[in-house]
Amino acid sequence: MAGRDELFLPQLVEDRPASWQVEEVDLRNSSVDMVGRHARVPRAHTEAQAQARLHEMCHVKESPRDIKAHLPKIMAHASNMGLPPIDTVIALRLAKMLEENRIDWLLWKKYGEDDRAARESLDWSKMPAPDDVVYAVEMVLQLAWSCWPTVGVVLPDGPPPRSPDPSMAAFFVMCWNAVHYHNSDILPALVRACYRMYETPTHDARDKASAELASFFPVSVPDAPQPPKKEEQRQAEKEAEAEEEARDTARKAEEGGETEDPEILDPADLDGEAAAADARAELHDHTLGIRRPSLRIARRDVPQFTGTRLVFPHRYMVDKAIFSRRVLTEGGIMVDGSGSMSWKHEDLKAVLDLMPAVWVGLYSGFNYDRMRTAQIPAKYTQAQANQIIGRICVLAKNGRFAKYEGREQGHTAGNEVDVEALHLLAKWPEPRLWLSDGMVTGGVYMGRKPLDPAWGSAGGKRGLGLTAAIIDRTNAIMKRARILRVETKEDMLKLLKRQRVTVYRSCINAVKHANGVYPAFLKPEPVVIQL
Repeated sequence: MAGRDELFLPQLVEDRPASWQVEEVDLRNSSVDMVGRHARVPRAHTEAQAQARLHEMCHVKESPRDIKAHLPKIMAHASNMGLPPIDTVIALRLAKMLEENRIDWLLWKKYGEDDRAARESLDWSKMPAPDDVVYAVEMVLQLAWSCWPTVGVVLPDGPPPRSPDPSMAAFFVMCWNAVHYHNSDILPALVRACYRMYETPTHDARDKASAELASFFPVSVPDAPQPPKKEEQRQAEKEAEAEEEARDTARKAEEGGETEDPEILDPADLDGEAAAADARAELHDHTLGIRRPSLRIARRDVPQFTGTRLVFPHRYMVDKAIFSRRVLTEGGIMVDGSGSMSWKHEDLKAVLDLMPAVWVGLYSGFNYDRMRTAQIPAKYTQAQANQIIGRICVLAKNGRFAKYEGREQGHTAGNEVDVEALHLLAKWPEPRLWLSDGMVTGGVYMGRKPLDPAWGSAGGKRGLGLTAAIIDRTNAIMKRARILRVETKEDMLKLLKRQRVTVYRSCINAVKHANGVYPAFLKPEPVVIQL
């Protein structure tokens, strides 16, 4: 048979000898299919190739015929250890990587062979950064045998210390850090699990380690069916909704009876300057006329088996998930609506699907001079209308949301009220996210004296002299209110999906900073977070 290597004879070492298919492949594709008895191994022309063949032969000798058959044992271990329900797919993925780690140890401890060079021969610099924490854990387990010294882990009876290949070590550290940023408790548990597996390198030890690591990625338990509501409960809910509608009606009447009748927003200045006299941002709350949905959108608690907050005692006879875990359902998002973010109603819907109780605002420059006199609200005189330079629209709040119809007449395509919008965002629930490219400009702070004397004449040299005051105030508000800037809509959706995203703690645009646009003392201050 083409590619058959007669010197690789797995049937000589397995417990129940049977016919095997042996195929010659590159080192990177080396593997064995224990169920189908198909071995894919390279020829032993180099030390790395020989070690890869030994590694696969050790799988034939020591690994289970079908590791999927151990899934019930893994689930039983999770139950016996009092762990929350685990994802079977993730548990199986981790079990396979733990088995790779166990084979590395057995090959050294039982047979005196060190296979670390086999993986080092691959080009790990071409591997993409991990975008999934489970994949990062898999890669840590895959490379741990070769890279333990990189993170200070010492094996008492391990092979002689050696420096791993730089590209492999760099990729290992990248995955290690990704796991650490996701949950700092995973890595100590991973090291402890591997130590226990090295002390007793059995299938049972591997299964216990798989259960423990998979418990960091629990499955969500659906709510138990609730009994039908009694007539008294339904009547009470109707009365509560009627009271809320009455409050909304009264609030609208107080504000002039119009759903979107604007009010003047005069934010306080950081320096105590008399900004209220000339800073004019119009606030439109588009959610006032929206009836609160009956859906329970602000749920904060998810049932689980372990914990300290006893919230669901009625579930004890169902699945024993009587404790709760807090989940994030609210926050504040302010969108730069000048045009650079290209915000649409579909984007608002996507955000609400991921965080239904979120507060969403959108701001831009606005000027009544662009509108006919008849369109100016009656509450304004012409002089008052002329003072307004921007508009902040509240599109979603506390479960209510309005359809975003696009830019309104009077929109100037400028920023104008960056500072005022962030003052409003500072009053909203955390996490507070600002969707903007950071290019703040326009408004009453243009040309004012910056807060930081370090500017000197640096701003003028870079064409930033007029915006220095806006930049300083924006950064000060962000730090005081713990506001994080997200640069793109795509990053915002990834962040709300609980993925790791780079955000910024200042308004300094990273690309323009790298090109030397800003003075040296201004930094983008990037930080990688996961909600």
